[in-house]
Amino acid sequence: MVDRSPQQGGRGRCLAYDPGAVCAYVEAANPNVYPQCEMYHRSLAMVHASPTRSYFIDIFRVKGGTQHDWLVHGTHADFSSDLPLSAVRTEGTLAGPEVKYGHYHDDEKLGAAPYGSVNYFGYRGSSFQFLYNVQEAPLQSGACARWDIITSGKRAAPLVKANDGAYLKAYMLGESEQVYVCGGKPQQNQAGTPESVRFVVRRRTGEDLSSTFVSVFEPGAGAELVSGVEALPTGSDDALAVKVTLTSGEVDYYFNAPEPVEIEVDGIRFSGRVGYVTIDGSGQVTRAYIHDATAIQKGGWELRADPSGRTTIATCDYSANSVTLTEPVLATRHARGSTVAIDLGGYGASFEVRDTEGNSMLLFGDQDPLCSRAVIDQVVPAERKLLTGTTLYFVQPGMHVLNERLEPVARVESTSSGAVVLDRPLAADALPDADADGVVRAYFAEYGPGDIVTVPSSLRYEKR
Repeated sequence: MVDRSPQQGGRGRCLAYDPGAVCAYVEAANPNVYPQCEMYHRSLAMVHASPTRSYFIDIFRVKGGTQHDWLVHGTHADFSSDLPLSAVRTEGTLAGPEVKYGHYHDDEKLGAAPYGSVNYFGYRGSSFQFLYNVQEAPLQSGACARWDIITSGKRAAPLVKANDGAYLKAYMLGESEQVYVCGGKPQQNQAGTPESVRFVVRRRTGEDLSSTFVSVFEPGAGAELVSGVEALPTGSDDALAVKVTLTSGEVDYYFNAPEPVEIEVDGIRFSGRVGYVTIDGSGQVTRAYIHDATAIQKGGWELRADPSGRTTIATCDYSANSVTLTEPVLATRHARGSTVAIDLGGYGASFEVRDTEGNSMLLFGDQDPLCSRAVIDQVVPAERKLLTGTTLYFVQPGMHVLNERLEPVARVESTSSGAVVLDRPLAADALPDADADGVVRAYFAEYGPGDIVTVPSSLRYEKR
C-alpha cells in the first residue's frame, strides 16, 4: 500500500512466467495503480529444495510516494517472532492510539455517519482502523515471523484445515523499516470463521521513497526446511543477493535485479537478472537456475545461456495466430513452451509459445489474440474516432484495430462511451464490409506489427 490508500484499477503486465523443476519464476508490474509511483513491481521464485519441499522468495519493488506499507497475514494460528516487539497497545488501532476500531477517520463523510448506515464501497482510505492490539519493532534484517496453525483441540476453527504441525514462516530482509504486528478480524459471515488473525505490516517512510521488500516464505509441517536467511552486499542499490541456509546443511544463493548486473559473493559469480544456485556441504553445486542471464559460476563449474531475446513483430497472421519477428532470435533459444511478453506501449500481453517455425516465427495455437469486436456505426476521420454502440469491456490503449480482413489499420489511443479514439487518422474506406453482410465490424488484438517481444531464456541444472 502506498500513501495509506488502496490501489486504483489498472491492468498489470506479466513480465515473466517460467514454471519448471529446480526453480520456478514469475514477475509482474503495474505502475498504473498509483499515479505517484514510477515502479510497482513484484517477482516470486519458488525454489524446489527437495522433491517434497519448497520455499518462496518474494521481492516487491516500489518507487514513488512517501509511505510504503507491505502487509501479510496468517490464518487461525499461534503467532511468534524473534523481533523485539513492544508490549501490546490496546488503545486505538494501527491508524493511531486515538482512532477507535472501525472509525473511518480518513474519510470525513463516512466518519460522520453512524456506523453501518452508509455504503462504504467508495472508501479510499487505509483501513488501518480495522487492525488492533498493535505491537511494533524496528526490523532486524533476517528476522522471522511465524504462524503455527491451530488444527485441533478446543481452540480449533472448523473452517481452517491443515496438516498436524503445519506452519508458515516469513523471513524479512530490509533496512530502515518499522514492523507492526496487529490483530485483524476476518469477515464473520460463516460459522467457524476465526475470530482474529495476526497481520505483519512493514513500513518505510520518506520523500520520493524507493523501497525493496524482500521476504522468504517457508510453508511446512513438522520438520523445518530453512534455518536462516540473510542479505549479502552487491554494490548496487537495485541488485539483490539472498543467502538461504537450509537445515540439511545446504546453502542457497539467489540473485535478482531489474536490469542485468555483474555480482560476485562468496565465490559465486553471476551475470544477468535472475539466478539461483545450491551449494552442498562439500562445496559442490547441486542445483542451479538462470533466467534472462548469461552465466552463474563457482570455481570450475558454470552454467551459461544467451540472455532473453528482445525484438519486434514484423508481420502477423491472425488466422494462424502466429507472428514473424524482425530478427532470428529463435536460432539460439528454445522458445517452445515458454511464455513471451509483448509490449504494445500502453498495454502488455503474454502468450505461451505452442510451436515455432524457423528462427523467427512464433505460433500461439488456440490462445485467441482478439479480445473484442465492435459494430462500427461511423468513422470520423477528422477526430480519429470510431463510433460504436458496442460495449468494449476489454479494449485497452495500445491494442491494434483490425478490419474484417484481419488487417491492422491503427492502434487504440483511448476509449469512451460510444467511441474509440485512434492513434492516427483513418480513411473512411479503411474498414470495409468485407463479408458483405451489411454490417461493418472492427476487431481489437493483443499483438501487431511493431510491438516489442521478449523471448525468455532460462536454463536449469540438477546434479545426478
